Amino acid sequence: MAMWLLMPGLTFGQQANITGTVTDAESGEPIPGVNIFVRELGPGVAGTASEEDGSYNLEVPPGRVRGQMVTLVARFVGYSTVEREFELQAGTREINIEMQGDVLRLDETVVTGSGEETRAEQVPYAVDKVSEEDVTDVASTGNPAEAIRGRVPGATVINTGGQPGTAASIRLRGITSITGGNSPLYVIDGAVVPSANVDIDALNVKSIEVIKGSAAAAIYGSRAQNGVIQITTKSGGDLGQGTSQVRFRSQVGFTQLPNVNLQNRFTNSEVARTSFVDAEGNQVEPGDFIKTERGNTLKAGYADADPDYAEWSIGREDARRVSFQDNEYPQYFDHTDEVFERGRFVRNNLSFSNRTENTNFRIAASNVRNQGPMKETSGFYRRNARLNLDHDLSQYLTLQTDLVFSDNARDDVAGRAGSFTPWPVLYFASPAVSMLERQENGDYVVTPDTTRRNENPLYANNNVTWRSERQRLIGTGQFELRTYPWLTIEGLFSVKSFNGNFTEIYPKGFQTSEDEAVNEGAIEKDSDETRNWGANLKATASRQFLDGLNTRLQVKGRMERQVFRSFNASGDGFSVEGVSRFNNIENDPDEEDINASSFQTDVRSMFGFVSADVDWKGRYVLNGLVRRDGTTLFGEDERWQTYFRLGGAYRLAQERWWPLDQVGELKLRYSYGTGGGQPGFGNKFQTYNVSGGRVSKQQLGNPDLEPSYQIEQSVGLNFALYDRISGSFTYATSRVEDQILNVGLPGYLGFTSQTRNAGTVESFSLEGKLNVALINNQDVTWTTGATFTRTQSTITEFNRTPLRFGPGNLFIYEEGNSLGDLYGTQFLQSKSALPEKWKQFSDQFQVNDEGYLVPVGSGNSWKDGIEKRLWGTDVDINGDGEEDFRWGNPLALTPDSALTQNGGAASADSKIGNSTPDFSLGWNMGFDYKGLSVSMLWQGEFDFDIYNYDRHWSTKNGRKHHTWDQHGKSAATKKPQAYEQQFSNGYSDRYVEDGTYIKLRELSVDYTFNQDRIRSLFGVSTANVLQQFTFGVTASNLLTLTDYSGYDPEVTSTGNTKQRHDGLSDYPKYRRLSAKLTLTF
Repeated sequence: MAMWLLMPGLTFGQQANITGTVTDAESGEPIPGVNIFVRELGPGVAGTASEEDGSYNLEVPPGRVRGQMVTLVARFVGYSTVEREFELQAGTREINIEMQGDVLRLDETVVTGSGEETRAEQVPYAVDKVSEEDVTDVASTGNPAEAIRGRVPGATVINTGGQPGTAASIRLRGITSITGGNSPLYVIDGAVVPSANVDIDALNVKSIEVIKGSAAAAIYGSRAQNGVIQITTKSGGDLGQGTSQVRFRSQVGFTQLPNVNLQNRFTNSEVARTSFVDAEGNQVEPGDFIKTERGNTLKAGYADADPDYAEWSIGREDARRVSFQDNEYPQYFDHTDEVFERGRFVRNNLSFSNRTENTNFRIAASNVRNQGPMKETSGFYRRNARLNLDHDLSQYLTLQTDLVFSDNARDDVAGRAGSFTPWPVLYFASPAVSMLERQENGDYVVTPDTTRRNENPLYANNNVTWRSERQRLIGTGQFELRTYPWLTIEGLFSVKSFNGNFTEIYPKGFQTSEDEAVNEGAIEKDSDETRNWGANLKATASRQFLDGLNTRLQVKGRMERQVFRSFNASGDGFSVEGVSRFNNIENDPDEEDINASSFQTDVRSMFGFVSADVDWKGRYVLNGLVRRDGTTLFGEDERWQTYFRLGGAYRLAQERWWPLDQVGELKLRYSYGTGGGQPGFGNKFQTYNVSGGRVSKQQLGNPDLEPSYQIEQSVGLNFALYDRISGSFTYATSRVEDQILNVGLPGYLGFTSQTRNAGTVESFSLEGKLNVALINNQDVTWTTGATFTRTQSTITEFNRTPLRFGPGNLFIYEEGNSLGDLYGTQFLQSKSALPEKWKQFSDQFQVNDEGYLVPVGSGNSWKDGIEKRLWGTDVDINGDGEEDFRWGNPLALTPDSALTQNGGAASADSKIGNSTPDFSLGWNMGFDYKGLSVSMLWQGEFDFDIYNYDRHWSTKNGRKHHTWDQHGKSAATKKPQAYEQQFSNGYSDRYVEDGTYIKLRELSVDYTFNQDRIRSLFGVSTANVLQQFTFGVTASNLLTLTDYSGYDPEVTSTGNTKQRHDGLSDYPKYRRLSAKLTLTF
């Protein structure tokens, strides 16, 4: 008997039918595709969608009709939600609905952070949502995550490089890990995926939700501290009931580099058309020396004939002390222009959607090919296929499946041999030589500038295979069981598969100026595969008590397993030409011609949480959550961890006593949450190294290793004015304890290091967002929005010796340092900085036109270098008969506070800048007039420092950056080569620049023909087939406003958002312009 009572399907009675029409309140036009449901019963039990003519028919099963008061809800993107309360009785009832436009999206719903669809106004923490329209605006990039840039406060989005197929690097709020990653967790249709978000087609995205930090993301436990980006894809449920839709979009355009030339225009040498010449006009070949007596040439090999050749040859330092970069090149080649061109860009997307009473689905396929602007490369391509299918098996059970497959390949531009990295040669090679010069066999010249060892990138691209490939399959199956009006049980099973391959091949006979190992041919192959399985079960109970007390309780558990396998093989020396396989490697028994290695990990995890939500008439909102995490990544004695969240909100404008009708929303909110950051695989293990038959100890195991632990508090305000203005402000503080650091151990332990929980990072973030509807009527919509972010992070505890980090050890991690601080040589800029020993001679030092303190000697000025022939001489400052300093060259302090004119290790470390922006701004605008649409996005970062690696290394290698050209300067202000050279002996403040920039990220202009316009232009028969077509143009990365002298101020160090520095290894960022056409049938 009890079992019969529990069976939901065996009930009797008469059903209820609610019918009506949904129309636009201003135009009176019908609105198809509006989702309509009874809130108390849920969309699965009593839900439908309006048809093409706006009509709807909602059926309520007999067992759910009891004469109770219920609420009819109508929701549609771009319109405010409509709610109608009525008494649910058997029979037919008509309820017509008029919907008001909601261009500011004040009435949207969110899922991330709560686990259930919730109106954004009723969550006690900040959730930012990017709509389908915003994602489509950046669809030209193919990367939907970039849509949050400039639209979501607190989000830092940086394009780590311009190479096609490179994912953007994203950080939400402050830095949470000192040495680990800071990327957020990505969730797509309920499945957690890696952060390689370029595998997602932006045109398949319905919305993106962003929650930042543990105060909101505690529901994700030990993976919550970096925040969460949840992507929801489109489905057939977005259509009207009984309708189908076919949509095709094609985009064709090109990519090109901005007109930026970093080469020097002038040289310190007299340059012949084909070579260098000496003082007497004799041709100087590579390797020749020049006699100082007469300046004529001594041929290569002279050093072997005369051991004292150094007395006869000009040393590099001597020459640089008196040479000036002010001689014009007799011929000039722009290497950037030679190596790069306009690259082709093509993108197509085709989708088919259908919705019936019980089933809806969407099938989509797309392909992208982005050649990129670099010559002799094929660039990047991606093919995607996706299926979203929902089916109501009964009024109580809904099944859903999502499948996506992506296939990607990229022609890389840099291999394992550092000399083949293409970027240095663009700046180091003489502008007097051409990259397009050919050998007799028709191939590119290997080394156009024989005074440098850098290979021609076009030669390498034309001969070497550097190819990355990956395939990804993500499948999820879900069910939703509605046993009672107040209880829903959901289950999800997910399978994720990833295969990645990298191939590197140097053909036999490949030419280099160094690294002869690859001249006889070489091959390397890497193969990675990841398999992930997961299943979860969730129960949600929602009940209303008294009059307006709404409650919801969720209980969820999940198990998952991830297996990763990696294999690498490499070999050198092909037997014959033209066969690039391992079985063509010469087998020398005395050498290891082929090497192979493999690696495997297996991670298993479980978690469960309980969450409770309470609100009283939508005015007072409370939320609480407790989560328990367990994973094999934690130490054996710390296998389980607990996290929680508490939050509350007060919506003052919903109070009956609220006096201001102009203020439609005023919500105060506060949340407190904890989360974590998981250790990497292998951090907890004890490891050994086996080499030459001997075993040595490496890392000491740590059974007590825990995830890092974040405590975050967030307080904020949301408001809406006049139904035209909306905004939010948030202040969040974060403390991340138990940082996961590798700590050195005393030698007597035998092990070199151990991974421990040691260190704390504290951050704050101030975020603001404002949206304004300037005009909103039937013909014209004009909206604008702005975001503000200020975020800073500091190491407040560091339980190990200071850690030098990043390229050139520019960054020092130690207690009290801000993350982003740059360290190097600080050259003196005032006499007050002189050590006591030299202050009595301060009249013999002057500050030059560049702001540096330089020694000039008695009776001289810093301007006298050329007039008095002082450049290249030394100065006796204290009159002791010894030469103290080089005349006119800047000074720095050594670690023991003595003066030096050499940077690097000879000088003391000083803070020379900070790479964290003081604040960032975003501004977007959208304008629609009938069929015309214009949108743009500006974004900028302000008051931060960049270390310009380009300038540093081009100086160090003797090829000056364009900023060092001396042509056109007066004799008083010209500086010789040695002056600049001394700055490059180490990292110094000389190459720290203000990185402030403003970019026009996106500009799009479209014109749409709706069905009425199509009918008037092309006739009724065409309009019956073609519902809509849109054509337009779009441009990305179109304009950059900055004083930075490098190629682009948007820089990172190997994609790391906490170490921002400009390196020569970055593929330059480019602009993209394209035309697009969208047809909807």
